[in-house]
Amino acid sequence: DERLALSPPILENGYHIIMKGKEVNEPRIFQFLEPLNTLLWISMLSACAGISVVLFVLSLLHPDEWYHLAKRKLVSREQGQSFNLVNSFWFVFSAMVKQGSDPLPLSMAGKIIVYTWWCFVLVVCSTYTANLAAFLTAEGQTSIRSLKDLTRQMDARYGTYSGYRIVGFLNSSARDPYMTVWRHIRDNRTMVASPKKGLEQAEKAGYIFIGEASAVFTAKKDHCDLIISDRRFFRHRLALPFPPGSRLAAEVSRAVTELEDSGQLAELERQWFAQEGQECVGLSNEHQIEMKDFKGVFYFLMMGIAAGCGVCFVECLWFKRRDEEGGAKMPNFHLAQSSPEHVVPCSSNDNNAPSSSPLPIQQHSGPHTQWSDGERVAHNDSL
Repeated sequence: DERLALSPPILENGYHIIMKGKEVNEPRIFQFLEPLNTLLWISMLSACAGISVVLFVLSLLHPDEWYHLAKRKLVSREQGQSFNLVNSFWFVFSAMVKQGSDPLPLSMAGKIIVYTWWCFVLVVCSTYTANLAAFLTAEGQTSIRSLKDLTRQMDARYGTYSGYRIVGFLNSSARDPYMTVWRHIRDNRTMVASPKKGLEQAEKAGYIFIGEASAVFTAKKDHCDLIISDRRFFRHRLALPFPPGSRLAAEVSRAVTELEDSGQLAELERQWFAQEGQECVGLSNEHQIEMKDFKGVFYFLMMGIAAGCGVCFVECLWFKRRDEEGGAKMPNFHLAQSSPEHVVPCSSNDNNAPSSSPLPIQQHSGPHTQWSDGERVAHNDSL
């Protein structure tokens, strides 16, 4: 202070532990969603909504589904709504979380689509479960955060640059953990000739480098596989020096104070010294599953939907043709076995005499209803 005039502190410097390894992140609220890519989650929800719409439309079109059974009064009205839009979505979502739901589609087309969705869900859930375990294991790897943690590493080699100010501090300190750190550096000769050499050795693993802010900036910018401890030690503040009595000292001090009060000084520190971290370009989570890994499963799902829609089209054409043929010959789809209760006596000569060639009246099987007495008589009169 007697020989120099100093400005207010413009930067707080310190030393960090730089090493190769996995960084330990703080627990996040939605960490359970991170094993799958965001696009993959959106695609899965879209597939869930798409399958729901397909089942809903199928229930409206196919004559053997619950909706048409309710119209023919073979099932209750509530059962006929089993695959409306809301219930279809609930059915698909329940299968997605492996809970299941009743009732199931009745038509072969609906069964094909549902079975395909179940296979899709099986693959997705199994992959997610396995990847979640690996993801949480990777996130849980421990890291060295302080010099005290460093002294507990019996097999690790650690050192620093011989030109750093911390070397003199470690050499003269009589307190732990500084004494233990200096003893290790001195006995194992782990001092390096430059910060660049220290970062190169740390990148090869098996070496932990103690570096200051400039080395931290270089590590975060150019060495993506190195991690930096978040705890800074041996802190010291840096200021601008001026000759005693300089006119610039007061002006610069006033400007530094204004920058600090407005927050611009902290912003400049983050921009140029990267104290809060700087992600490397192209860095991605190696454990996260992306959309490209699930292309085959989505192709399988689309093929199942296409097959179900094709079967639905063929079945609807067949039902329509059967209705037309049955309308020309018989009133119903299937011709039942003739039995006394299904024979209507009719004769062209005597209304009271039994006919020698009785007309068998079909009893509906499966989803079709029986003809009432009035309908049977009206049909016979039309014949």
